[in-house]
Amino acid sequence: MRLQAGLYAENGQCLQGVGHTDGPQEARRLDLRSADDAQVQETRRRLVAAYRRAAAEQLPRPSVTWLCEAAGVARSTYYTHFATVDDLAVHAITEPFAVVSQLDVEQRSAHRGDRRSISRTGLAHTIEALGRSRDVLAYAIGVGSRSAVLERLIAQFAAFTRPSVDTEFEDLDDDAREVVTQFVSAGAAHVILRWMDSGDQPLEDFIDHLVDVLPARLTAPRAD
Repeated sequence: MRLQAGLYAENGQCLQGVGHTDGPQEARRLDLRSADDAQVQETRRRLVAAYRRAAAEQLPRPSVTWLCEAAGVARSTYYTHFATVDDLAVHAITEPFAVVSQLDVEQRSAHRGDRRSISRTGLAHTIEALGRSRDVLAYAIGVGSRSAVLERLIAQFAAFTRPSVDTEFEDLDDDAREVVTQFVSAGAAHVILRWMDSGDQPLEDFIDHLVDVLPARLTAPRAD
């Protein structure tokens, strides 16, 4: 299955507005994503394992009820962590992004290595992580709402890109940083998925091309 399918509507316009919020509950979910609590992490691990099992067995469309039974958690617990099945799917795919983001920020903050190398490493690890979850991503797109899965995937790119943008663009206000974050995240997500579909150039060359078009502050030599 082509991973990029579903990013565009029939008229060729990029699909927008498929994000979702439900006030305090969504805020609670956001808090749980970074929680260190062992029980929280175990619950999310079991739900991810259940979704990966559904993907491996190619179930037509796993319901929240099926996922809860497979994971051994209550439906109320599920909705404490995830709003939809598509949300769980994207979490399962992008789990490794948190480690990639943390390493990127640590290296930038400590001035360990040049920016271009840091950006190359982050992109390489991101592509590697997506490659490992390629089957799960294809399954999620195939059985779920393709536009929702891919839009939420881009949102996850943005969530893990923003800390790096905050580190390198300290002089910009919040709105400007968000513009940079969305520009980088949406562009990177689209072209990475396209490359995964086509494989029309070697990985190292592809990463070089991506780094070349990133905002200069993410890749330029340090003044100090």
